[in-house]
Amino acid sequence: MIHLIAILLLLPLLMPVFVPMGKADTLTIDEEQTHQTIESFGTSGAWWSQYVGTWDDKFQGTMRTNRERIATLLYDPTFGIGLTNYRYNLGAGSADSGLGNYWDPNRRAQSFEVAPGEYDFSKDAGAQWFLKEVVRLGADEITLFFNSPLERLTISGTAQVTKGMNKNIEPENYAEWAKYACDVTEYFLSQGVPVKFLSPINEPQWAWDDGQEGCHYEPQQIAG
Repeated sequence: MIHLIAILLLLPLLMPVFVPMGKADTLTIDEEQTHQTIESFGTSGAWWSQYVGTWDDKFQGTMRTNRERIATLLYDPTFGIGLTNYRYNLGAGSADSGLGNYWDPNRRAQSFEVAPGEYDFSKDAGAQWFLKEVVRLGADEITLFFNSPLERLTISGTAQVTKGMNKNIEPENYAEWAKYACDVTEYFLSQGVPVKFLSPINEPQWAWDDGQEGCHYEPQQIAG
């Protein structure tokens, strides 16, 4: 019975679709006219680089590690697709506290903060390795971004919004969060990482009350 149901569900996808023939449109490309300039192409390291960056076992008996091979395929301009932009996830600390409702532990992230104003930059080692490797391969535009403010600065006390709420940080905590962001940025700059952007907000329209680190913001909060 299950197989029959599956076949019936797939039938519409397997049936040929007949499109009436009409007048063909002509697309003309003028290579001499520029409409826009795309500054860079890249990827985000959120939710995978923290473990991929620890894959230091050799790839299929070669002298290269699996993490090196993956970084090469993504960022090497000769042996990969030559991406030039990378987004590094500044965690809110849910991987340290274990707080919140997460269906996938890899959607937690560490914070560098061990106490207010005190940092341990040996943390998030896998993600840091991947960041520095893509810079070595030629990535010259790095964005540091948050999915959530630091847990200790949030209303809920976690890196997730309390269900039914439309925010998770009060304005009086903005300055302390900004200080943390600037301190971490200065650290990465001192390591030779070409940080070009610092983004405190990511996908603000969602509720983010479970699943991963995240924070909802209303438009007026962002504008203010």
